[in-house]
Amino acid sequence: MTTEPLLVRPLPDDWAVVPYHLAIGTIGYERRARYVFDKFGPRGSIGSVACGFTEQQVLAYSENADWFRESGFSIEHKHDSEYAAWLAGKLDLLRNLDGNARIVVDISSLTRVRLAHLIEQFRHAAVDRSIEVTFIYSLAVYTPPTSAAQYNSHVGPVTSAFAGWWEEPDRAAAAIVGLGYEEDKALGAVEHLQSSYVWLFVPTSKIGEYSDALARANRTLLEIVPPARQIGYRVHDPHESFIKLESLVYGVSRSHNAVLLPFGPKLFALYALLVGSLHPNVAVWRVSAEELEEPVDREGSGLVYGLQVEFVSPELELAELD
Repeated sequence: MTTEPLLVRPLPDDWAVVPYHLAIGTIGYERRARYVFDKFGPRGSIGSVACGFTEQQVLAYSENADWFRESGFSIEHKHDSEYAAWLAGKLDLLRNLDGNARIVVDISSLTRVRLAHLIEQFRHAAVDRSIEVTFIYSLAVYTPPTSAAQYNSHVGPVTSAFAGWWEEPDRAAAAIVGLGYEEDKALGAVEHLQSSYVWLFVPTSKIGEYSDALARANRTLLEIVPPARQIGYRVHDPHESFIKLESLVYGVSRSHNAVLLPFGPKLFALYALLVGSLHPNVAVWRVSAEELEEPVDREGSGLVYGLQVEFVSPELELAELD
């Protein structure tokens, strides 16, 4: 019996050969945007779809669009404001299924906004059946961070659904920050939040260059935040990392208004949004220069990780409770 809106499990070893009903890709400007579907070949029996962007169609974008089209994917190019409706339409393809739906989605080139819409739409679609989603992430070959100054044009909830329903708005805020290797970006977000209570989630990867760059980019934060509030997590163990974050949020949110700031690997943004779904009183923010972000082409390193998440149907929950 479960009363949770979703259940998070480790990625099965046979994830690439499991039969899926729907496969969802992203047409981005990074070469790794097609890596998972090219290398491992998962497809959907009802549909394989890929959505691109209306902005920044540069670098490997056209090449990726051609690859998805020639590989049998139905492709479209949408603005972020159109993505949720596009996705809802694709999930509607599953409405006549008998039993639960199975979906595979590559999040490697998704923006955090689109990832939030993805989580929301999966929850909305799990009405009369549960939806089992396999989230896949391709870790990129190390690329040095851009040296160009990027001024943040958005600091706030990733979408309205993740604004955090604080029961006591006057309580002190706690910033829980996933570190990335963008120079002082996390520090600026913490200063904007004006929180003196800060926890850091520090990723470690099998690609050592990331750790060195991260330490340089976050030197000030790592010096001022006590070591007891710096939590290491392994990029290659998503399930353990999710549990660490969810456990911390559960404890911190009992005395503070928690705000998650998911910099770093896209996997950490996935953890934050799943935790936000489990704890509606927790806010998930994004800090972005949006269209001013400098495009960088990244290749897949060959290291692929993921999670399996079951979005539980409320009707099934009620049936179990009866």
